Amino acid sequence: MESKKSQGPSRAVLVSSALVLCAVLLGAAYFLRDESESPMGAASSPAALTLQPLFERCEGEPSTEVVDGLTRTTCTSQRHPAFMVYQDVNRSAIVRAGVMVPLYGRQEELAERKLVGLELFSLMAGEPASSFLPPEMLADIGVRATRFMREGHAYATQPMANVGLVFTVTPGRVDPDVEK
Repeated sequence: MESKKSQGPSRAVLVSSALVLCAVLLGAAYFLRDESESPMGAASSPAALTLQPLFERCEGEPSTEVVDGLTRTTCTSQRHPAFMVYQDVNRSAIVRAGVMVPLYGRQEELAERKLVGLELFSLMAGEPASSFLPPEMLADIGVRATRFMREGHAYATQPMANVGLVFTVTPGRVDPDVEK
């Protein structure tokens, strides 16, 4: 009787070897990962801490992508008050940030959503928005576009039909076409 020659390792051995290799690679990737690539940046980064109260209220993990050479982190919350927040970071500094809230619903709900946008302004400025925004601008939020300059940043709001109310903080100057 002739003996059969082995055709190589069995399918089970190949699959288990592949699984062990994948586990080793995933473990190595975890331990060798670059902490600066985390969604909120390094834990000690000012950018990671500035808008942290807003990002903590989001559902799920924030998403991160590169937009115009900046790292953009976004997340949303469907819970009341619903909002979407983003920040664009260059190294460890926030370059731009924004919040969008829906404009639909009862007046009380809209007032609560506006507070989320004003919280963005407060977090970026390091003091309550009501302490530096003029009362007429506060009254116009949600009614018309507003813009206010403070320490090299433009604090702006823009109601957008069928989209929502957008709050942004950007570096820049006052646009003469937009009411101060």
